[in-house]
Amino acid sequence: MTGISSMRLWKQFESTDPAHTKKVEFGRKFTSIDAHWQIMRVTEVLGPVGGGWGYRVQHSIERLNEVLPNLVLSIADVTIWWREDGKGEQSYGPIRGTAPLVENDKNGKPRYDDDAPKKAMTDALTKGLSHLGVSADVFLGLFDDNKYVQRMGIQFAAHRTEQAPDMPESVKIVMRLVAAAAETAALDELYKNSVEAMRQMAKPHQDLLLLKFKEAKAAIIKAKLLGPPVAANAA
Repeated sequence: MTGISSMRLWKQFESTDPAHTKKVEFGRKFTSIDAHWQIMRVTEVLGPVGGGWGYRVQHSIERLNEVLPNLVLSIADVTIWWREDGKGEQSYGPIRGTAPLVENDKNGKPRYDDDAPKKAMTDALTKGLSHLGVSADVFLGLFDDNKYVQRMGIQFAAHRTEQAPDMPESVKIVMRLVAAAAETAALDELYKNSVEAMRQMAKPHQDLLLLKFKEAKAAIIKAKLLGPPVAANAA
């Protein structure tokens, strides 16, 4: 298996929309990710839960009175499975998540949390999905860089704008022309001729087109550097 193919899922999952994250500033500072958004991201790539991917959960509890009086942990062992391109099922796990089911409150009295099994499952699922590359940029510390977060914000906002049903025809036309450009010179000329029209557009549409121009130019340059694909030798 080549390096590119072994990273195929990771590359599709690694970027995170800042709109679905939250900075946790108390205790150990970190970036929290909306677990349901992560589920949506995997669904976008692999298909609906239960069809293209899914997970199996085994719940249990563990009493830890020897650690703290009345401490009981809810435990979820999650195994993630998925299918690609009609191939057989692949799986990863189990990954363990935990959450206090019973613990003492500040007055030393036992407190029961009936959401603990759900919290433990979410903890395990997020950990497991991260091993497949989901929101890898957060786990790799890239969200500590404000410029990176800003760039991701623009990228995902542009994606949402592109998916909107009320996209103006003028924006669609420029996008089609950008996609059809085969040379950077043609792309530069198109940009020069489109600047005035883009200034009249709403900012989300301006950001979308700027991103499309940037991505198209990068793709053309990359294609030229790699050269034409090498034909396989006939048997």
